[in-house]
Amino acid sequence: MIGQDAVALLAGRLGQRTGLTAIILTELNAAQELKLEKAPFFPWFLFQDVQTLQTVPNQEYVELPADFLGFDEEVGGLYYNDAVSSPDPWIPVVKDFYANFKERFRETSVDSDESAPQCFDIIGSRLYLRPIPVAAVPLRLLYAQKQAIILNDATTNLWLTHAHDWLLGEAGMMLAAFQTQNPELGTLFATMATAGKNRCSTETTARREAGRMAAMGED
Repeated sequence: MIGQDAVALLAGRLGQRTGLTAIILTELNAAQELKLEKAPFFPWFLFQDVQTLQTVPNQEYVELPADFLGFDEEVGGLYYNDAVSSPDPWIPVVKDFYANFKERFRETSVDSDESAPQCFDIIGSRLYLRPIPVAAVPLRLLYAQKQAIILNDATTNLWLTHAHDWLLGEAGMMLAAFQTQNPELGTLFATMATAGKNRCSTETTARREAGRMAAMGED
């Protein structure tokens, strides 16, 4: 589904309303940023695997990707590359609180020979690491990717591709309230949004469980 399809569908369900393209796109983007991205889980389709990060010598942090939305420790997290390990060189880095590991590693000299990060925390737009690396170490981050907004009729994103029912339902509630002042229609959109959210949650859980079962089968 692309923006044009979403606009046409919502306009039709609002009673074949015309001239609402701009406001519909605005409500879609507001719903994405204020509702879907703030949900208590990240759907399966948002996760990305980025292996282009690396530490900066004698610097305690690494900048997060610009499209970082969040991460789920059950799905993945941060790893560093240990070139001498085989067959899997990616070693997990433990998530911890900055205040905790800052105190724990307080006596560790920055010019020690330790470069492999052992723990990390996310503060603002940065990944903070300990110990502070003395060399460039490749990092791998599995995270939920923030989606670009729907700018016009021709654009799309992963929310529209995989969760259009949830997204359109959330936007439809606002349109029904402020454009048509129709509570019954708003209730229908709310039902649509809830069903879409539940579907995404179920699919995400099912994929996670399938991954666990596959991992158990490999042991």
